[in-house]
Amino acid sequence: MKELPKKDLLKETIIQNISHTRIATILKEEDINKLNKNELITKYIEKYENSEILGMWCHLIEVALRNKINQFFITNINEEWLDMIIKKEKIFKSYDLLSHDFIKAKEQSKTKTNDDIISKTYFATWCYILESTYNDIFYNKNGFSFVFGIEIKNKKEIEKTKKYIHNIRKKIRNRIFHYEIVIINDNIKEELDYIFEKLWKEKYENLIPKKYWLENLLTRK
Repeated sequence: MKELPKKDLLKETIIQNISHTRIATILKEEDINKLNKNELITKYIEKYENSEILGMWCHLIEVALRNKINQFFITNINEEWLDMIIKKEKIFKSYDLLSHDFIKAKEQSKTKTNDDIISKTYFATWCYILESTYNDIFYNKNGFSFVFGIEIKNKKEIEKTKKYIHNIRKKIRNRIFHYEIVIINDNIKEELDYIFEKLWKEKYENLIPKKYWLENLLTRK
């Protein structure tokens, strides 16, 4: 028997195992009826390809967020701020959760350098740091201006930014991490566009290759 190409083999496997209910999570009933099996599987695979591209977007946002917050604390506390949290020196309002996360990251780190420890942290850790209940320093020292270019007096934009960051983590990044399909829509595109530009200080069209642009995913129906 001729060996199937990887993508064709993937299709064959899904054809044998996928259910109508699962297909219905990504396609309307009338569309399901119009397409044959191969066309259905192609649509299904495309949705996972979309998720891989969205995962790249989430990665760029997560990396920029944690590194810019790290630079903020180096500037406004000192280069040992991470070790201070691990040792539970109370530099934040509430350090218990953050201390737990950074201790776990340090245990996973081989080099024990700040950069390596930070690379092992959860996206959620940096989302918590944006909340005033955990981090008064970030607010008192105008951290939103340093990281996102938003002045502390602009409460509405700060709340919008936090909401978008949390949505990206919970509704996109976490679903991708658990191999769930993410359906790209105008709301997701707006949130990713907005946060990317705030963190990178550039429009994504100037940095990301065209084949990864979100509008290309929106055209896949």
